[in-house]
Amino acid sequence: MEAHLRVGIVPAWEHRARGRLWAALEEAYPVRFEGRGAGVPRGLDAAVVLGVEDIDMGIPTLMLQGEETSGRPAKSLVLAADSMLARPLRGAQLSDGHATALRSVDINEVVLATLDGAPAWVNGRVACAPSELGAEEALRERLRPYVMTQMRKATESGLPIDDYRRIVQTVQRGEREASRAAWAQALAAGH
Repeated sequence: MEAHLRVGIVPAWEHRARGRLWAALEEAYPVRFEGRGAGVPRGLDAAVVLGVEDIDMGIPTLMLQGEETSGRPAKSLVLAADSMLARPLRGAQLSDGHATALRSVDINEVVLATLDGAPAWVNGRVACAPSELGAEEALRERLRPYVMTQMRKATESGLPIDDYRRIVQTVQRGEREASRAAWAQALAAGH
């Protein structure tokens, strides 16, 4: 059984406000989310901070700075070919009618995704947080564009989709183990 990473959701009310989303992610991945106040990382492996800028949790942190939009025409979302991304995501080209662009990017930040050419995701910051799942909405409906990208890449590679998925899952498992080891090393070093 895989160990579950403990991830704090800051501010704590965002954990309650998006309860179905966090629960679905917990079902799909080896992670446990819990509401926390700013500056309370005790016992956490990482944090997701929504809507609060310039907060140092002292642990690996993902800042989600705005909200998804709806009812807009889909824009081109292009993921970088950077080693910071899991292999199956590198260079993926999707369309997204909910994402927004970042207001600003620091010169030291690495752009990991663009939305119609404007930065939407940099190391540690994303322009918008995913909205709560609808009452009847399944997580797989949100992930459908990623699944379609996997199918396209399998077709382009000439591999049957089951073989491609098996390779991707093996790579992802190795990357998760490497990521956990890196987090443990960073935590031990006091970062």
